[in-house]
Amino acid sequence: MNALPADFVAPPARNTPLLGAFVVALFGAAAYFGVGLLIAPTITALYNNDPLIIYAPTHFEDARQYVLICNEGYNVPWEPLPTLHASRLNWMPGYALAQCLLHDWTGISLVFTGVVVSTGAIGLALFFGALTLYHLAIRAPTLHALVALMPLIGAVWVYLPGAEAMFLCLGMIVLWFITLPSLGNRTHFGWSQLAQILSGVPLGVTFMLTKPNALAFVAPIGFAFAYQSWESSRRAGYAAGFWSFIADMVIDQARPILVRLKRHGEPLFSLNDQPLRYEWRTLTVAVGILLGFAGWLAYTSVISGIPNYFLQQQLEYWGRAWTVGDVNAMFRFFAQAVQPSNAHTPWRYVAAWDLAVVIAALIPAVSRRVPTLIRGMLVLLVSFMLLTATASFASDRYAASTALIAIGWSCWLAPLTATRRYALLRWGFVIGMVAITWYLLLVKMIPAGEPGSWPIASDTRAPR
Repeated sequence: MNALPADFVAPPARNTPLLGAFVVALFGAAAYFGVGLLIAPTITALYNNDPLIIYAPTHFEDARQYVLICNEGYNVPWEPLPTLHASRLNWMPGYALAQCLLHDWTGISLVFTGVVVSTGAIGLALFFGALTLYHLAIRAPTLHALVALMPLIGAVWVYLPGAEAMFLCLGMIVLWFITLPSLGNRTHFGWSQLAQILSGVPLGVTFMLTKPNALAFVAPIGFAFAYQSWESSRRAGYAAGFWSFIADMVIDQARPILVRLKRHGEPLFSLNDQPLRYEWRTLTVAVGILLGFAGWLAYTSVISGIPNYFLQQQLEYWGRAWTVGDVNAMFRFFAQAVQPSNAHTPWRYVAAWDLAVVIAALIPAVSRRVPTLIRGMLVLLVSFMLLTATASFASDRYAASTALIAIGWSCWLAPLTATRRYALLRWGFVIGMVAITWYLLLVKMIPAGEPGSWPIASDTRAPR
């Protein structure tokens, strides 16, 4: 499944790099805070002394909404769709809850809690990113975990205190969790193993309640479950390939039905015993994401009185640059990136940014330098982005802040062998992307007010 060069030499056995991961986490948190201070004047200039701004270096007013949620809770919409200008139910509770708890437990002002939470989240993202790369047997995992700090790969928006940093952090924890040493060779689990498997559910719920973009991880995690189960089964003696394993897995799960059919005639499939092992720990994270989505959908429906309120907002109010399946419209949208700026191309810079995000995800997805597990997950992530047209509304935040893209680039940069061939060229390419994306954001998009901000009401009373 993952052919390697003939001179490939597996990394030697090492101790878990906890100390190195801790050091890189401290460095990353300091770098994040420093960059935030550098770009604060540029962001502050956008608001023109707006009295509603709580802390200027925010992600275009979104961070203010999380503080308002902490202070006032979720307000009820005044009227049916569109209700974005009257309700904060579109903002997930994870980042707001983190700020509330930090404020209540430490007394830190809500003016600064977003900065503290985001800084800590970046540090944790690098810590678990280094451990994830270690689980994937990537050389120099602590060094290459720093890729998550690079604009576009880790998303420029994580440098603006907001939920993106927390989303990146939780994504890294998810990847670390599903790449832990396998439990699949066990036929019976003790209480500790069962607790480890079930802990994926609350992790998935928390991930979902931070940003709805966690839904894009469901299909990649499903692939990870199948792929890791296949690898565990091979270690147990299973000899067939990946696609044969998928078929055997389906047959194995349908075994009770097939046994009953066998009693009434010739069986349709062979029911010979196979050494199949399943990585249920991976699958429970996807279950948690779906449960979190269902719970939030139910909560917003009840509190608003509008059935499927949250889903309607995401699908109808936010809109799409193209309808699902309209490939021609998708290409026309991205083509704006290379057209001269005029009244007919108002989304030029956004289209350019979104196109760069897709390319940034595809480069490690198609590279044989990257482990098959990560490549398969990235392909499904990009497919979700394009099929659902998520690139039409700020995919730099919705996709590039995912840990999966950062891990993919970390693997792409890391040397496969002791000979570090072309490492300088790869790093040079990444640094060039950093310069281009910083220029695009700070010189082109932010001064033009792209993406725009929304004046959301801060009180819960309907206008008279």
